[in-house]
Amino acid sequence: MAPVKPDPITLVDLIFKHCKLERICPPQLTRLVKLLYLIELEYYRHNRERLTDLNWMFYHYGPYPPNLRAVLGEPEIETFSWKSGKTSQQIVRDEDTFMEAFAGSDVESLISHIVKEWGDADLNHLLDHVYFETEPMQRAKRGQLLDFSVVEPQGARKIVIRLDPAKLNELRARLSERAKSYSPLRRPLSAPRDLAENMEIWDADRSKHFPTGPCSIKVDDLIPEE
Repeated sequence: MAPVKPDPITLVDLIFKHCKLERICPPQLTRLVKLLYLIELEYYRHNRERLTDLNWMFYHYGPYPPNLRAVLGEPEIETFSWKSGKTSQQIVRDEDTFMEAFAGSDVESLISHIVKEWGDADLNHLLDHVYFETEPMQRAKRGQLLDFSVVEPQGARKIVIRLDPAKLNELRARLSERAKSYSPLRRPLSAPRDLAENMEIWDADRSKHFPTGPCSIKVDDLIPEE
């Protein structure tokens, strides 16, 4: 029997739950949507199937499911006004409800990981990651539905570093020049030939003034004469 999957509003509750457990603020709608997308992405990466029926598409600049509010059941939305003149929105959820949501499941473990990594990360960093570093967005065109089948399986992702050849050659030249100044530091230190002989003379001379054996200190000798 296939495991029961939480509906989207339960996913929202789980996100809110783990934000509270991590002592971070509940996400505004922009961050919430991106967290939902990353949860869908990583669930597919591990299970090779979709978690929800949300129709994710390349909308404006990033992933967005146009049917989100309908699927969520028209939740209560709270609007915040900032000093800059901008506004943001947040879904309002009952704390008792979201703290009890879908406890102990593999999905909850996945959501906990996503919230820890991205729940209070810099928003621009989160957006860059979602827009440019996730497989469905890398292969989609604006207005198209996202294809989760292009997500690499767990453990199969490859890190590709693309460097401008001209910039790489410039860095190599700089390192080569800097390495020349380090070459004297790499030469092994060698002691002068007469060092050992001088050390023997020094030790022999010290032994005359400071013979080995027990010693005692007279306190009276330490008091200066008046």
